[in-house]
This record gives sequence, C-alpha cells and structure tokens, in this order.
Amino acid sequence: MKKLLSYLLIATMLICSFSVVACNDEIIDVYEEPETEATEKETQNPTEKPTEKPTEKPTEKPEDDEKEPIADGKIHIGMTAPLSDDVALFGMAVQRGANIAVKEINEAGGINGVELLLTVYDDKNKAENVVELYEKLVDEGMQISLGSVTSSCCKVFAENAQKDGMFVLTPSATNLDVFEYDRLYGMDIAYMEEMDILIDYLHSLDIGKSVPIIYNGDYPYAVERKDYLLEKAPDLFKNDLVIDDEFYWDEMEWDLLDPFLEYDNLVVLDYLDNTSLDMIAGDIEFLSDEDKNFIGVCTDYDFKWGKVIDQGATVLLPFDINERKGDYAEFFDKYYDIGYDNALVALGYDAVYAIYEALLLAIENGGEISPEMTAAEFGEILDGIFADGFEFDALTGGEGDGRGMVTWNADGRVKKKLVPVKFEYDL
Repeated sequence: MKKLLSYLLIATMLICSFSVVACNDEIIDVYEEPETEATEKETQNPTEKPTEKPTEKPTEKPEDDEKEPIADGKIHIGMTAPLSDDVALFGMAVQRGANIAVKEINEAGGINGVELLLTVYDDKNKAENVVELYEKLVDEGMQISLGSVTSSCCKVFAENAQKDGMFVLTPSATNLDVFEYDRLYGMDIAYMEEMDILIDYLHSLDIGKSVPIIYNGDYPYAVERKDYLLEKAPDLFKNDLVIDDEFYWDEMEWDLLDPFLEYDNLVVLDYLDNTSLDMIAGDIEFLSDEDKNFIGVCTDYDFKWGKVIDQGATVLLPFDINERKGDYAEFFDKYYDIGYDNALVALGYDAVYAIYEALLLAIENGGEISPEMTAAEFGEILDGIFADGFEFDALTGGEGDGRGMVTWNADGRVKKKLVPVKFEYDL
C-alpha cells in the first residue's frame, strides 16, 4: 500500500509523466538531431504579477520589411517546442494535441474553406535556439503562433513576435514575465495562481483549523510554493505544520509525525522524493489508523494516475477524470489511443480551437479573414477578440466533463476553474 500511495502522490504533483511514443504526423513536424547530453529542466521563478500589459503598441517594422504570406491558400500557425531534450515529451504532448485540433478543423471545412497548417520546430528547450527558429517560421509564412512550450523559450519567442505584431497563444508557458508582451495570451494557469485556487478551495471546506503541508526542500519550485502558501494564507498554514520530506524517515523518527496525526486533510506539493514520501505518507496513515485526504493541484494532469490510486485523495484538476461521458470522454479516447498521458495534449488542443473560434467570431462580427493576411493583420484581429472578453468553452476549463468557459485577463493570463476530483479506490 505504501508503495502505491507513493506513486499516487508523486503522480499527483509531477508534470512529467508520459509514455514515450514516436511523433509522425501528416501535419508538418520538424525535428533537430537529438543532443547527446540532456539539459536540465528549467526552474520557474515567481515574479510579481503584472496587473495589465504595457500600454505601448507593438514595435512597428517598416512596411517594406513585413513578410508577405505564402501563397498556398492556408493559414500558417507556427511554434517551437522541446522535441529531443530531457523534457521532449512535454513538447510532443502539446504538439500532438495541436495536431489533433488542426486535423479536425480542416476535415470539418477549415475557416470558411481555408485550411490551417501547423509547423513545429524543435527548440531543444534552449532559449538561445528560439530566435533563429522564429525567423525560420516567419520566412515559411507563419501568421499566427502558439509560441513555445516552456516559459524560458516562450519569453524569447514573445519578444520577437511583438516586433512583428504577431498574435501568440501559448498552450503551456506560465511564468509571469512572459505575459509582459503584447498580443501574447496563455492557455494554462499562470505560475503560482494554482496556489491561489488551492487556498480558495481550502477556505471553502471550512475545515476550522490549519492544514499541514508535505513538500520537498530539495526542489526550489516546491519550496517557493510552500513559502507562498505560508505567506498568503497564515490562517490555513503554520510553520510547525510543514514536513520537508528531503530526509529519510525510519522508525526512530515516527514520534516526529505526532503533530500531524490529528489532521484529516494534508496538502501535498509537487516534486517529492519517492522513498521519503512513501515513509512519511505511509506512516501517517499507519499511525493514525485512518484514511487521510491528501490534497493537491495538478493542472497538467496525468491520465493514467487513477490506475495506481489505493487511498482517498482530492486533486484540483482542469476536468473531472471520473467522468466517462460527454466531450471529455470523447477526447480521452482520441488522446489515450495515441499513448500520451498528460493534459498538455489537451492544452495544445484547446489553444488551436480557441484561435479557430476567435477567427470565426471575427467573421461573425463582420471581419474578413483570408490566407493573404499578414501576421500583423491577424494579430490585430485576434488581440481585439481576446482583449474584448472573448469566452471559450475549453476542455481544460475545470467543469465536470472537461468543458468549462474560460476568459482572459488584460495581461493575457487565462481565467479558468479547477474542479476538485475525489478518488477513493480500494485495493
């Protein structure tokens, strides 16, 4: 049981659980040769949240320098993603979801008969690769963009896109400094805002006492989240109710768990060590002789997680994975057959459909959309739609069957719900 519980809690918070499969699509997918040395996964650092985007207009290029669209009768969408580094499956997941959406839209007739074309280049999760790849995408006719998958790469992408007046809807970049750029919007919840949602959820439970936190002090990302919770919600969390699982527990240290045994609910933060978490969580369950509710947030959800759960847990997710009907179930079938396990696929899927529906709305409002339009022209239209209270019914919108209405803040951050999903599996 302890081992299974360990898998549960690790999967709850990790955003990197994928099944490795090849990506061969009919839509343009571009790879670079894999590197021999893996790069370290980028660590996201919180910055002060902007309240609105800068008021300056995108830097205008001389009219003669503006790229003319490629005359192939299609609307070109471009992006970069890690496809061959240590987080390649992040990029492959987003790419796959975007590909599914493009294929569906084109098969349904496109945008008034105009098809979409998606091109993805491998940035290897290195920001220094993005400028050259961005220019390559522009040269090949990019008119709209999904930016980049990781925040460090997306920041460079957004800086260049702003100069061209390009519209960018990144499926998964979340660092707040990315949202400083004009005409850039996000599909995933911005960094640390999931902690605000967690705080609101715990307040709604009216628990009546503080909630313990389990985290790993070896991971800066987890430490930042722990510190954020303690600072933002001192009524919910106290320093003496925090367990750092970086050290190994043994029977001689069981007495250190005594202060936590009386609590029915415990918060678990991401990036936890397998062995020590197994000891901590397992011992808490064993010593208290009753089930505990481990609460967490996982916006990039692992679909296979439910298969290893043997204890009760509540996780705030973009959709209720217990639902087996409606739009979510239909998407799950497409998704699962491919072999990817992470909700980043759904974010890529949502991002393309959000652009599609925004363009349809522009047409409905009397605008003209054609494949002959420049990136700046598409950028002006899409930015106007998204900044004007555009509502999109997203798979990752935080409602029961996966559909939920999302909108965007003035600075481009998405506003969406997360739904608490309760798991109670018996061995």
